[in-house]
Amino acid sequence: MRRALPVVLALLLVLAGCSGLGGQSADPTTTGDETTAPNATERPTDTTTETTQLASAEAVRADTLAALDAVETYRVTANQTSRVSGNVQRTVHVNSTGVFDRTAREARLDQSQQGAGVSVDSVSYLVDQTLYQRSPTLARQYDSNWVAIDASENYSRFWDQYDTLTRQRELLNVSSVSLDGTETVDGQEAYVLEAEATDEQFERLGVNVTRQGLDVSNVSATFYVDVETNRLVASTTNIDARQTLNGQTVAIEQRLDLRFDDYDAPVSIDLPSEAEETAVSIGNQTSVGA
Repeated sequence: MRRALPVVLALLLVLAGCSGLGGQSADPTTTGDETTAPNATERPTDTTTETTQLASAEAVRADTLAALDAVETYRVTANQTSRVSGNVQRTVHVNSTGVFDRTAREARLDQSQQGAGVSVDSVSYLVDQTLYQRSPTLARQYDSNWVAIDASENYSRFWDQYDTLTRQRELLNVSSVSLDGTETVDGQEAYVLEAEATDEQFERLGVNVTRQGLDVSNVSATFYVDVETNRLVASTTNIDARQTLNGQTVAIEQRLDLRFDDYDAPVSIDLPSEAEETAVSIGNQTSVGA
């Protein structure tokens, strides 16, 4: 079961970015089953209306892709639920908030992960092409409250993998889409774009389905797009897959709920002095697999 966890993390990375050090497991040795996600994001369905203007799915997508390219700063709230089931069951919930400065290519992420009755909190800063992270798991592993990864090698690629909005944009770009009217989300009228991706389309996002031994049966997403600005208000993504390792097959189910706000508002991402002065360097992005 534990060998399926890197795949779970890889799938979440494709959808949400915000890659860390891969050391945030709230349950390193045991398994458990939970049925309710704490602080789960409700599906934004205040009201449903017919599209008031003539619009097509392709036109809405094109306008959305262009609008997302132009975003300079934003905030995001994410609720992720991952379930791995086979001989044993395991459920992990991850709640996080992020602030992104796409002009400076810097970010801060606060994260709380729950699994099998254990909760682990962490904070990450991406500043000056270095990823700093603090968590109890890493503190035990490296005997330091803070660790640092040099991400300067091919930093553009690293940033594109880390930035949540870029990951969502790429998923929207490769998927087949249909327009399902509009809904009011957080007081904003939003187009509802239903999206589906095949295995081949999904692999274009960076997951080698064949190498991971994955049989992906479903990759679907709902994007809520502000009708005035063409920016994402929210999204919900679901993945269903199976993985076979050494003759054992496990089922993987994932749901990711995202809410976006404060587009192009002033942001301040200030690295704590403790991190700058005491962080232990643990290598670069290649050596640690960040």
